[in-house]
Amino acid sequence: MIVRLATGRSGLEVREYLRALRRAFARVEVRPDGSIVVSGPKHREVATARANPARRLYHGTTAEEPFTMLRGPGWVTQQQGSAEWFFGWGGAEGPKRILVYRVSGRPRLKRFKDARAISDFLEDRGARAGQGSHDLAEIVCREYDGWTIPGNYQDGGDDIMLCRPERWLKHVDTIWVDPEPEAWRGARANPGRRKRGRPCRAR
Repeated sequence: MIVRLATGRSGLEVREYLRALRRAFARVEVRPDGSIVVSGPKHREVATARANPARRLYHGTTAEEPFTMLRGPGWVTQQQGSAEWFFGWGGAEGPKRILVYRVSGRPRLKRFKDARAISDFLEDRGARAGQGSHDLAEIVCREYDGWTIPGNYQDGGDDIMLCRPERWLKHVDTIWVDPEPEAWRGARANPGRRKRGRPCRAR
């Protein structure tokens, strides 16, 4: 679709107009003749973490305390192998295990296709690019239930962040890579601790 700016607009009005277009469309191109080509309405980039009622999501951890539910913001992925990327995150040295969740409901997730998309999202909201993942999550959670970055992990797993994991996830299993500590058996499950400073790895 081609749109044209009305003549006589100030530089500030033009910039605000372009920002509004970038919020609404995935591609905005300004041509030398002053026309603007837009395509890809961004409402199509709102995804769902649930393809069917039986879908499973995974979170790997070496946290030093027993828990089964993540505290938001929480990161999960649809591939069990990708969940191993979380082992050792934050310097934790507890037993390696993978928490398995079933998705309940349909969270609205902002879909980022690459690092440029993240930068554009932040710029449109007056935030600076290059912020940590928790800072980005705070901004995303003002408008969405989380995000998804397809194929962001080394083996092709999706990077999925949920603002309120307890609302959308139900713990159904724990896969123990290391032996489960005997003292943990039958222990009351506690929410996972928030860990700050994880870098955003969108390519």
